[in-house]
Amino acid sequence: MKISVKAFALLQSAKGGLGTSQVSLEMAPGATLHDLVEVMAQRYGQDLKRLILTNDGQFCGELLVTHNEERVKSPEVPLTEGDVVFFIAPIEGG
Repeated sequence: MKISVKAFALLQSAKGGLGTSQVSLEMAPGATLHDLVEVMAQRYGQDLKRLILTNDGQFCGELLVTHNEERVKSPEVPLTEGDVVFFIAPIEGG
């Protein structure tokens, strides 16, 4: 099943980031958001995974994750064909 992934701020531009604002990834049926992050890490590197998940497998504190325009807090949310997932890191500056 095809999932659209959109990333903003640090997750798009940082070392290990996606390097673009949107990608489509093929996922196995029954996959979860956690599985999606694992596929992203395989494709884009473990640095990206460290920006999204803590060592215990939860989303990093300030990271905003939406699944089909609804905010989610658990990486165990199941995915279905055509889903859209946004990863938005906090923006720093002054």
